[in-house]
Amino acid sequence: MLRSLVGSEMCIRDRLKALRDGVELEEGVASAVRVEVVREEVLPPARPEYAQFTRVRSVVRLEVCVGWNRVVRRMLAAVGLPVMELHREAICGMAVELAAGEHMRLKESEVEWLWERVGGRELARERMKRFHS
Repeated sequence: MLRSLVGSEMCIRDRLKALRDGVELEEGVASAVRVEVVREEVLPPARPEYAQFTRVRSVVRLEVCVGWNRVVRRMLAAVGLPVMELHREAICGMAVELAAGEHMRLKESEVEWLWERVGGRELARERMKRFHS
């Protein structure tokens, strides 16, 4: 699960359905299992001549079930929401508290739990073979 700060000229709630329905990416269709707006704030116009336009900055929480490279950034970009910040809160339901560039070593029990979440090692290997062929 990731929390993302996004900027948009339009209200973000208008775009959540597209994230749930799925967006076409290079690897296939990626959809958010869960999407929620955590916070929205209306910003003042960038310039006085743009006073008729509303600028909104939102914090969105997304849960996705694929681990493709930069999938959340690409999904949000596909619906017109530029990402300003991104914070990973959990991986497969396992909470993570890592700073940018940090990593953590998983316990053997955590690795086995993650394998179970994706259907087992053999199924994961088979999926990877199909993806790379």
